[in-house]
This record gives sequence, C-alpha cells and structure tokens, in this order.
Amino acid sequence: MSDDKARLFLAIDIPKSIRSILYDLGRSGLAGSTGLKWVEESNIHLTLKFLGDVSRSQIDAIQDVLEDITCPDSIGLEIRGLGIFGNLRRPRVLWAGVSGDIEALRLLHQEVEDKCARLGFDRDVMEYRPHVTLARFKESFADTPSLRRLLGANNDVSLGSFIAESMVLYQSTLLPSGPVYTPVKTFNLIENKD
Repeated sequence: MSDDKARLFLAIDIPKSIRSILYDLGRSGLAGSTGLKWVEESNIHLTLKFLGDVSRSQIDAIQDVLEDITCPDSIGLEIRGLGIFGNLRRPRVLWAGVSGDIEALRLLHQEVEDKCARLGFDRDVMEYRPHVTLARFKESFADTPSLRRLLGANNDVSLGSFIAESMVLYQSTLLPSGPVYTPVKTFNLIENKD
C-alpha cells in the first residue's frame, strides 16, 4: 500500500480481561494443532465496519461523520460461546459469539454504514453477524477431533460481559509477523445525560 493510503476499520474494543480468556481458551483447546493463525491477544476486537484502503485525505471526513454517532442507551454485550465459519471438514474462522443488546448493536452498525455510505464507501453486502475472530484456519488444518471437542465444550459458555462505551477507528498495518492495529481516534458512544 502506498503512503497516501491507510487500511482502516472501525471496532468496539473488548476489555483486556475478556481478551485474555478468549486468547487462552482457544489455544488450550487446540494446543499442538497446526494449520491455523491465531489473532494476537491485543488485536482481539468486535468489528463494526471494515473500510479498507482509504486515502489519507479522507480520514478527517470519516472522523467528522463518526463523531456524530451516539447511542441513547448503553449497549450491554456478552461474549458467549465459540463457533466456526465453514464446517468441521473445512473450517475458515474460529469465533466467539456476541449476545446481549444485539438490536442496539445492529442499529449502531446500520448508522455507521449509513454515515460511511454518504462518503462513498460501499455498504456491507452480507448481513451483519457480530462475532469476535479468534483464529483463521489454513487448508492444512486437520485436527477435527480437537476442534469438535473445543466447540462442544464451549458452544454456550459465557466468556464475559461489558458495556460498549466507545468505538475506535483503527489503522491496520500488515507486516510479515502479523497485523499491527494503531488507534486513529476513539468515539464516545454514550450520550451526555447532563
């Protein structure tokens, strides 16, 4: 990517205590398995919108439209259960589920989509399915029994709850060692009740 572009996404941060649980849970359940790439603990988040490679000249406009987004009520979220995209024979992504005030989260996502669309960004073509990515599987992954046990033991377990008080615009820098996420700006989601 050229220096005049930045790879951006918007996310809700997961509290460190919950990130630690998620980081340890997957690795312990698939210890010794190969053919998957884990998300680093510090990079675990809940994506609201991936913006992609954005001209640096657009960053101020993005920040301006996102600044106006607030929620009338707090968004209480629970990280609950593990699942996969794909299937046991060909898993693609290991994820932790998100429950709680999903309707408020979907409304927030829709407002983000609307604001970004006004700036010329494409809307997501797929329905928003809130989840927290923990690992991506490679075609060489072959430890189906361990994956089956991990999912079976954790398909409905509560992994922690929190209030989404802010969202963060991140820049993602892709390095051979893995992505580095740098906060560009944090946006408060809670309306000032004074």
